[in-house]
Amino acid sequence: MTWRPADLDALDLEYSLVLAAGDSGDEVELGFVIVEGAVFIRAYSGPSSTWFQAARAAGRGTVEFGDQTLEITFTDASAEASVIDAAYFEKYGPAASLATSADARAATLQLDAAR
Repeated sequence: MTWRPADLDALDLEYSLVLAAGDSGDEVELGFVIVEGAVFIRAYSGPSSTWFQAARAAGRGTVEFGDQTLEITFTDASAEASVIDAAYFEKYGPAASLATSADARAATLQLDAAR
């Protein structure tokens, strides 16, 4: 499913989001980017990241940002890695180097609204 424009507008105002994979209740705060109406996250430490593995296994979860909590699904990234890299640098400046390493690129997920 696609994101509603109002949700993307609200999300775009946020620096980070809080993600929970499946029903575990475990949460992690992550940076994210929006590229052409799609929301992407990366595990800085790569595919071995605990939250990344949980997200891939569950295939669904929730995100919290602002005063909203939305159900989402996780899919493989649909955008080119270089486009996502550029979005991270535009949003986070030099700190984006954490999200643009080879390991982080290998652990990129797209978040889709689960409506």
